[in-house]
Amino acid sequence: MEYTVQKKWNEFLNQAIIFIIFILGIWLVVLKAYGPHWKFVPGDIGDTRLVNYLLEHFFRRAAGLENDYWNASYFYPFKSAITFSENLLGSAPIYAFFRWGGLDRETSFQWWYLLGFCLNYAAASYVLSRLKFNPLATGMGAFFFTFGLPILAQETHPQLLYRFAIPLACFALYQFFQTSKLSNLSILSICIIWQFYLSIYMGVFLAVLLLITGILLPFSLIAATLRERLACWPKQIKQAWLCSTPSERMITAAAFLGSGILFILLMWPYYQASIHYGFFRSWGEVYLPDWKDFFSAGGAQIWYPLESLFINRSANSEQRLFPGIAIIALVLIGVGTLIKSKSKNASLAWLNLVAALAFILFTLNFNGHSGYWFLWHLPGLKSIRVVGRIQLVLMWPIALFIAWVIDEICHRARQKQNWLLIFPLLLSGLLIAESVFFDHVTHSKLEAQQRLARMMARIPKNLPDNPILFIADNKSSLYLFQEIDTMLLAQEIGMPTLNGYSGNFPPGYEAAANCIQIPKRIIRYMKFENITQKSFYLDTIKRIVPVGFDDCDSTWWEHWPY
Repeated sequence: MEYTVQKKWNEFLNQAIIFIIFILGIWLVVLKAYGPHWKFVPGDIGDTRLVNYLLEHFFRRAAGLENDYWNASYFYPFKSAITFSENLLGSAPIYAFFRWGGLDRETSFQWWYLLGFCLNYAAASYVLSRLKFNPLATGMGAFFFTFGLPILAQETHPQLLYRFAIPLACFALYQFFQTSKLSNLSILSICIIWQFYLSIYMGVFLAVLLLITGILLPFSLIAATLRERLACWPKQIKQAWLCSTPSERMITAAAFLGSGILFILLMWPYYQASIHYGFFRSWGEVYLPDWKDFFSAGGAQIWYPLESLFINRSANSEQRLFPGIAIIALVLIGVGTLIKSKSKNASLAWLNLVAALAFILFTLNFNGHSGYWFLWHLPGLKSIRVVGRIQLVLMWPIALFIAWVIDEICHRARQKQNWLLIFPLLLSGLLIAESVFFDHVTHSKLEAQQRLARMMARIPKNLPDNPILFIADNKSSLYLFQEIDTMLLAQEIGMPTLNGYSGNFPPGYEAAANCIQIPKRIIRYMKFENITQKSFYLDTIKRIVPVGFDDCDSTWWEHWPY
């Protein structure tokens, strides 16, 4: 009886440590940036509000306020505007839940953002707990994956936040390798497709990480011949199939078939848009990570004094791949002192570190050359521009490795000298401090709402039937901010708009600098879609409501201008 009570008490303390580390991250890293009464929204008034638009678009479609999900009403009359960027279908229902609960757009976004961190931490801590790491190791590994510097550097790109399927997918692959159970393959397929629905960028990089890990796993077998290693995966799959029940086979087949169908449903609109609009990036447009990027700390306050030494302070968030001094120190301690460890998770830890390093070397920019060039030629991958975002996926194998290092040091400290505990405790404190003392990019919720209110006041009272909004670039702020303002306003009042901003643009897109853009955009669309009836031009322009232009020619509304 006494043993059972003590065991339950120890389990409670272990879970409490993991939970306390989570609360520190949520409170001091995320909620602190919200300010009092949640006045501030993470990110700037650019890409963050574009993400808010996409989430709101899903909610409106689910509520029956939009007729077609993929044909959002910006860049009008061009079709399939949602395929010009990420779609967030995997996490948008969370946002819609809060909107259905009566919260406004910005507050629902704040809750969606907050829950992204919660789910990431839950998934990472679950996997690390399943691997039997001690509570401090589990908590710190999950903390880095969830709140580490690389993800904070991307807070102006919140579409990359939801990554909870990454640790689950990697763990399912490892479990299948260990046990040859078909159920793990089912989980793996579900996690991969879910990550694609959460973020196509993260889905692609997760698939590459799994491929690298899958190649390396057979080489972790001790005393196996090269032939045995090459035959490892076919043997595992065959064994799993023969040892499974008919129902398990049916479930696995259904999971793979369902995942394949979902993948096609997700990517088919993008494929059609890429063919129709010619969306692809030339090799020169692809941003490949440079070794210096891994020492770009961005907003990490405590490393400002080292700016002139080895830490680069890039203004471009895509170049901020620095994991933090604490992570580098833990990796070096592991490499320097634990390389001969025979502990239970040693093989898995080294496998993950090697996979992360291999991924980095594969994508690294060597004077314009990179192994990624071979991957770039695969169908669909020419749309991937920012390869440096691999760091957000690599945070998982690095998190697992540093969790193992902390666990090993704590274990050796209990066996030999307790003073060794000072190293994991100090480095854990430093890891938390690096994320807590961070210069967050935020914008005022009230400012965002007032921008739309001011724009709304400029719309004329008398509107044509089925109006189309077009607002001029007034050059008072970045054009992309105003374009997103117009998108959000048009969404709010239920109008299409010629304005727009996204990861891709329609053919011949130009900023709304003058009124001549109205006939030019209509005619450009007609030429692109091979529309020859001049009546289309007149029918369209009569619906357009120009706002903020002082150089419009009334004759454009009466006859063909050219």
